This record gives sequence, C-alpha cells and structure tokens, in this order.
Amino acid sequence: GEEAVVWAAQQGHAILMDPHSTHSEIGTKREIFRQEFRGDLKQDIPVARLLAIAATDQEAEAVARRGAEWTVGGYAAGKQGPGGHLAYSDRVDRYVDEVIVHGSPAKVREKLLQLQEEQGIDYLLASLLSHETFVRLTDEVVPHL
Repeated sequence: GEEAVVWAAQQGHAILMDPHSTHSEIGTKREIFRQEFRGDLKQDIPVARLLAIAATDQEAEAVARRGAEWTVGGYAAGKQGPGGHLAYSDRVDRYVDEVIVHGSPAKVREKLLQLQEEQGIDYLLASLLSHETFVRLTDEVVPHL
C-alpha cells in the first residue's frame, strides 16, 4: 500500500513494486516513492508485472485470464464474501484488464514502452504465465526494446 511505500522511502530503503497493483497504481506508488525518498536515489526501482504473450492477442488474453483466475483463486479462496462469483469475476477482469501485460509480441512491446514512458518503468521483473511467454519474450520482445 501507499503507506508502506512512504515508510520505505522515508527510511531510505530500496523497494520492489508489486505484481498485483494496476499499472496506474504502480505509477502513483513510484511517484510517491520518488517524492518521499530520503537520500540520494540512485538505485533502480524494480517493477513486477505478470506477462502473457502468444501468437495472437486473443490467445494471450486466454493465457492471461487463466493466470488471473489462478492468482485470484489463490488469494480469494473462501474469502469471496458478499457478491460471491461476481466479486471473483470482477477481480479476474481487473487482473486481465489492468494488471497483466498481455498480447502478441508486438502488442507487448508497445505496452512495455508505454509503461516506460508513462510510469517511468525501467526495471522489469517479469512473472511469466506460460512457457510460450518465456520463449516469445526472449526471442520476439526483448531484442526489440
């Protein structure tokens, strides 16, 4: 949360931006960290992002959705409370729409460059949602960034 980001920055600690915040939340947290940091900010700020890459945007979205279902199911199992399935479905959609970087190699390259420009992300810690994502990231995305 933002309070933890402020505390870490004021203590002069390095930080890893979490893989569960939306892209815009990451941007906000990075800016708070920069503003609150005590000392000389020379270290990188790694940002963890979930990635799903496939031949087509539709195939990658299916991988992203399976990853979101697994992630949300792991955190929300037995804790759905009011709203039951709808709340679970909303959480999955949030991951697919706002947390996971997914698409064809070209779309993922574009999104990563956008995140670099808009959010200042320059150190990516990628959590890959499939073996195909690993292969396409190393062969078709990273060499073009």
